[in-house]
Amino acid sequence: MPQAAPIHGRNRQRPPTETEKEAHAFYTSARWRKLRAAHLQAKPLCVECLRDSRYTPATQVDHRIPRAVDRSKQLDPANLDSLCASHHSRKTRRAQLGIS
Repeated sequence: MPQAAPIHGRNRQRPPTETEKEAHAFYTSARWRKLRAAHLQAKPLCVECLRDSRYTPATQVDHRIPRAVDRSKQLDPANLDSLCASHHSRKTRRAQLGIS
């Protein structure tokens, strides 16, 4: 007899941690959304791609000094870089693995 497919979705997820709740509140705040939009408008190309003379539209705004390291710089325009999704994913993965 065939088995039923496993149940997926919201009911099976663990509750968010306090850190995740705080990050969600920050990234959905009006101040961050406004700063992010202004940053991408002023610097629309990925800074990493530009180093290789490639002109790739940036879709992500990244904190040079991560919010977890120094919250005082989380809204500092000088602490932001425009990145394409590929470079942002690579940077995030390297940080998760502890690779500098």
